[in-house]
Amino acid sequence: MKRIAFAGALLLVALGCNVDVKAPTADEAMAAAERAADSAKKATTAARDAAERVQQSEAGQKVAAGAREVGREVKYQAGEAVEKAGVALQKAGQKAKNEARPGKPAQ
Repeated sequence: MKRIAFAGALLLVALGCNVDVKAPTADEAMAAAERAADSAKKATTAARDAAERVQQSEAGQKVAAGAREVGREVKYQAGEAVEKAGVALQKAGQKAKNEARPGKPAQ
């Protein structure tokens, strides 16, 4: 019974909403696609030009130099951390060997 009532209500809604929807023709769809492609090309060109202006500006050059300096410092600090970790791991390994064979010295 619920299905029949639902189908009837759906039929009434469909008949009440007699809206004529016009599907675009192939030519209209192609024209819209071309307009979208042209807009995308213009936006891409504008973004590229703005990025080039920023790179060539004095502020852009300073930002790039600062980024390189930060990158070098991060790399240096990471190297130091790895060295410290290596020393700690060697000590832990030596301790484990000594605990495993208490009477014999570790090689």
